[in-house]
Amino acid sequence: MRRCTLALLPALSLAPLTVSVAAPTATEAPTGPTAEQLERARSLFITGSKAYSEARYEVAITSFEAAFELAPRASIVFALAQSNRLQYFVDGKFERIEDAVEYYRQYLERDDADPQQSELAVRHLSSLNPQLSRLSRKRDESVARVIVSADAPGATVRIGDQPAQEVPAAFEMPPGPVQITVEAPGHAPQIREVVAIGGTGLPINVALVPLPGRLVVTTEEDAEVLIDGRSLGLAPIAAQTLSPGMHRVVVLASGRKPFVNMVQVEAEGESRVAAELEETPQRVAAWATFGLAGALAATGTITGILAYQTEQDAQALADRWQASGLNASEVDQYNNWVDERDAWTQYSLILGASAGVAAALGAALWLLDDPQAPNQPVLTPTIAPGGAGVGLQGAFWF
Repeated sequence: MRRCTLALLPALSLAPLTVSVAAPTATEAPTGPTAEQLERARSLFITGSKAYSEARYEVAITSFEAAFELAPRASIVFALAQSNRLQYFVDGKFERIEDAVEYYRQYLERDDADPQQSELAVRHLSSLNPQLSRLSRKRDESVARVIVSADAPGATVRIGDQPAQEVPAAFEMPPGPVQITVEAPGHAPQIREVVAIGGTGLPINVALVPLPGRLVVTTEEDAEVLIDGRSLGLAPIAAQTLSPGMHRVVVLASGRKPFVNMVQVEAEGESRVAAELEETPQRVAAWATFGLAGALAATGTITGILAYQTEQDAQALADRWQASGLNASEVDQYNNWVDERDAWTQYSLILGASAGVAAALGAALWLLDDPQAPNQPVLTPTIAPGGAGVGLQGAFWF
């Protein structure tokens, strides 16, 4: 596994170094690096550290070598050792191991070496020295070397029937065809058929594909379900097979607030989302408007009945008037009933019209209550051969 154990910038601000090293050669002035040289060395060290963290080891080596010429600090020697060791697993060049071993040895001889990093240098030398000896003896066409790396955590590689090793790993074998199997938890295994050439190193980087997971979304019937902006139709829907990572689940239904949720799907796992939909304020207003329309219609019906009854009473007096005439009090009663009938009739017309308007408004609120999913960018984790990060998936639907 790659260890990012570079000493950081504070080492560059220490007192001038008085111990010289064999390589890289640097002639130190009696007073040590100037302030300008230290600043340039610090800038180069930052550049090299960034390239190192991005697995661009050749760029890191170039930056660290330039920094060492300006300020020969132990931290830079250790950085050169680490970068050369890891670059060997990229290009398979024998010289990388030679340089790494030399830099580790130099670091252990320094008075300003860090004790913890010294322990790490010793461990690396214990594994690199035997390998360097083997490579020195077998730098001919009778031995081929294969260096395998992968972009998945916990990845292992197996060549033929040999035991699996953690990547990055280097193998020696006779020249010829060879089968390489790379595996990692939660990823589909990859099998490569390659031809190893004698006297050279063959670097192979394998991009493992994460195994998919399942996502189950449950909600009320006839609600529309969308995953990552893609409509899956109306609920109920079948479980979905998705790549591992964050996924955006949206559930839409007329008269319901949009349900939006980010769900983590694990490789070979099953995630579940229960989308409970709430009524929108507009749907609540539609129900209230329908209720008002009903109340107005009911009141209008009552006033209509009252208008009809007073009309019947007035008509009875009118019939008597024509038949035998009415006295003064009966005439007043007749006029009162006519006025009352007209008033009830007017109330009925107003209430009926108001009920119609309320019903139409309620229908409009109901029919136009069709919420849409909010359009917004979503950050999602991404995994690439150079490391992990975060991706911005679109400004509207990812």
